[in-house]
Amino acid sequence: MRSYPLALLIILLISGDFASAAERLFVAVGYGGRRLISRDGIHWEIAAEWKENGGDDAHNLTSVVFAKGKFVAVGGAFGGHILVSPDGRTWREVESPKFRVNPVLFGNDRFVAGGPDQTLLWSSDGEKWQKGGKIEAKEATHFRVGAFGNNTFVFMGNAGGNSPTTWIATSKNGEKIEKVRVDLPQLFNVVYGKDCFVAVGAEGRRLRSTDGLKWEHEVLEKGIELRSLVWSGREFIAGGSGQTYRSADGITWSKEAKGMPCHLLYADDKVYIGTNWPGQMLSSPDGQVWSKHEKLTPNGINQLAVGELAPANTEEKSQPVQVFADAKALIATRCSKCHNDKIRKGGIDLSILADEKSLAKHRKIWRQVVTQVETSEMPPEDQPRLGEVQKKSLVQFVRARLSEIEAAEKQKPDPGPALIRRLTRTEYNRAVRDLFGLEDNIAEAVGMPEDTQGENFDNLSAALNFSDAQIEKYFSAADYILEKLYTPPTQGKKPKVPVSRELDRWIVSWPDNGISLQEATREILAPLLRRAYRRPVERRELERFVELVRKAAPGAKSFEESLKPALKALLVSPNFLIRIERDRGKTAEENYRVRDQELAVRLAFFLWGAPPDQKLNELADRGELSQPAVYAAQVKRLLADPKAKALTEDFAAQWLRLRKLPEARPSTEFFPTFNANLRQAMGEEVTQFFDHLRSEDGSILDLIDARYTYVNAELARHYGLPDTRKEFHRVEWSDANRGGLLGMSAILAMTSHTNRTSPTLRGKYVLDVILGTPPPPPPPDVGVIDEAKSKGKGAQTFRELLTQHATQPSCAGCHSKIDPLGFGLEVFDPIGRLRNPGSSIDASGKLPTGEHFVGAAELKKILLQRKDQFTRNFVEKMLTFALGRELRPPDESTVNRIVEKVVQRGYRFSAVVEEIANSYPFLYRRNSTAD
Repeated sequence: MRSYPLALLIILLISGDFASAAERLFVAVGYGGRRLISRDGIHWEIAAEWKENGGDDAHNLTSVVFAKGKFVAVGGAFGGHILVSPDGRTWREVESPKFRVNPVLFGNDRFVAGGPDQTLLWSSDGEKWQKGGKIEAKEATHFRVGAFGNNTFVFMGNAGGNSPTTWIATSKNGEKIEKVRVDLPQLFNVVYGKDCFVAVGAEGRRLRSTDGLKWEHEVLEKGIELRSLVWSGREFIAGGSGQTYRSADGITWSKEAKGMPCHLLYADDKVYIGTNWPGQMLSSPDGQVWSKHEKLTPNGINQLAVGELAPANTEEKSQPVQVFADAKALIATRCSKCHNDKIRKGGIDLSILADEKSLAKHRKIWRQVVTQVETSEMPPEDQPRLGEVQKKSLVQFVRARLSEIEAAEKQKPDPGPALIRRLTRTEYNRAVRDLFGLEDNIAEAVGMPEDTQGENFDNLSAALNFSDAQIEKYFSAADYILEKLYTPPTQGKKPKVPVSRELDRWIVSWPDNGISLQEATREILAPLLRRAYRRPVERRELERFVELVRKAAPGAKSFEESLKPALKALLVSPNFLIRIERDRGKTAEENYRVRDQELAVRLAFFLWGAPPDQKLNELADRGELSQPAVYAAQVKRLLADPKAKALTEDFAAQWLRLRKLPEARPSTEFFPTFNANLRQAMGEEVTQFFDHLRSEDGSILDLIDARYTYVNAELARHYGLPDTRKEFHRVEWSDANRGGLLGMSAILAMTSHTNRTSPTLRGKYVLDVILGTPPPPPPPDVGVIDEAKSKGKGAQTFRELLTQHATQPSCAGCHSKIDPLGFGLEVFDPIGRLRNPGSSIDASGKLPTGEHFVGAAELKKILLQRKDQFTRNFVEKMLTFALGRELRPPDESTVNRIVEKVVQRGYRFSAVVEEIANSYPFLYRRNSTAD
């Protein structure tokens, strides 16, 4: 079963098979003057015919086209026919030339047909026809097929019978023949699509042309006659002799394992329509599984056209969206067949948009819908559009309702659920470091389980669970720490007691000279517990620890030894291992500002990934931290402190997927220089660059494009720079393809395969990490590209193989968005080196929104045009990291305010941090009983 990405819900929204601004009608014509009609390509009926058993050419309709609200059909033999119909049912013969008319085309606002005496006929309305240009070549006696595209009509024919050669004539308007060729091999069909003409014929011949005269990229396959050819809106599909071939560009063709069982007449994303002699119609939803339908005619069907007919009651069916019921009806009738609680194509269940509450709860989906409809990104060019009235009213209604919701949320903001957050492995190490000065990676040393990474980050509350193994390791870690603390140094100045220097600084009192054991213990443990618990400690809490020391003292060798049980209890205490915020307030629903100590903890773990320092604690304990000026100064101080490099190590490394760099696929078998040292240097480049933005308050847009980076000697050599300095330092780029994340080898290597690049992985990285619009996962039945098997079937490069793969119906929707972005990065090899200028690699791309580009430099210019989308993604990611939870619908108003402020402040890094630190969900909470 095919699955569809979220973006395709827009296609379904505006091209469904129910009453809308226009209704689709298929009309097929054939022998006996027969005209068959269908609204779905499955259920057919005969609308009109001349002779029930007419199999002769005189009663044959050979071609039909729809334009200007009418169908025009032509045919005949010694007497010609031109007929028109507004609805496919009622027909009028408007012209009866002396000989056959075939084919009929539409383009440049007029109908043009091949007429008697090698003369074109043309009409501006399909009703009144005039003679046009005449083909003078003696070989051009029989018009056969034609196509319009690139502002040109192309007609093909032969000298009659099974002539082995084909002639071609071109015309801009039907009034004059531009050029003629009479030397082409035997061809049977021609269509236009993807900015080119494609023709097929004898010996499996497939040709491509941009002007209809110069044909190239010939593909041959002996013994095959290709007679059917259609453009589906996404790919060319050719068939004949039991074989079927597909191509996205007319150059690279893939052969189906099983040919289509019919002569293909039409194909799009919803239905394939074919016919078999004598006169049986077939249909398929995907070109793979076919259904045969009732045989209505004893003779053949020649051609098919699809048209959009205005409904009888246009006002009623194009009613604007005015209330939620209108929007709901539009979604339900056009989308629910494929996006419901059972089918969920593309993983999307639109039954959740059942009531007005969904506007608030699922606003992100609503915003994606209206944005893509408004910008015409969806549906694609080959799909009918929503009427302007419905389109504008849907967009205006949804945006107005979302604005009302946001305004209401500003009056009653929601800080989100109360969280209980265990320290991550990294935070645990830093907390121990700040408490006792130990720099060891304790979590690694005792084998603590890895933290689960949820939505990019490992500090999200929902993923920070306690397991039996986790608890066991905390006790092992406590023993490890105590062993370190109670091991005196072997060199240097000895502490005055037999313990480590780290513990010695805490032992500020001894039980002698009139000081009791309990008093000395309190003097030592009170400040230690304050730092460990990250809040003032109550007397009863302190006394429990004093009691542990008192009980241990009789059997201890020294006072210092008697402190061990208390220190171990501290290290395994939930108050140390968990960031606890206590409930308060009169009601469960009441929101309130967090205490100063809690605010200090939030801020320190956000920017340092560690507990607050003494200055922050002192301000919090005095109740001064919440004062706006004081708080603003502390945010700046913490951000400027070297400890804030943790923001790079924790936030940036996870957001940018740097933790996957050690697993990057390129192999030293193919890239000998890609060793552990180079990998490390690649990662350090990204780290240095991001931390520069933090420490120097750079623009976050530098992440998209910048004229500088940071290298050491090894990385400089990798980049071809004449620099031998061992330490990392700043260098300027001269090549515009470099600069920003997408020019860094770490990113490029992580998105490559063992021996080649991966445009798909690179494009997905841009969509997901840079823009925050991840494509849906591939369908479960999608295959992988087998390069060894695929080459030799028309594809010569990996790009051609990928294009073949992307023509699969279940893949095309996503690959059209992903792959062009990756193609732009093809200027880099799998480990991020610039390819040679003379390389044959194609680094051009075209986005679904129409932008063309070549190379990374032009791609980055397009991404900078979407800088606000990037900024929103950056803000959402950092806010998620700061709050320690996934964002919820009410957070959207917070994100909007932060993005607005960041834009006003010139996209400065500090603007993002400061606005997040001052956001409502960062400063406020509600009781856990409210969730």
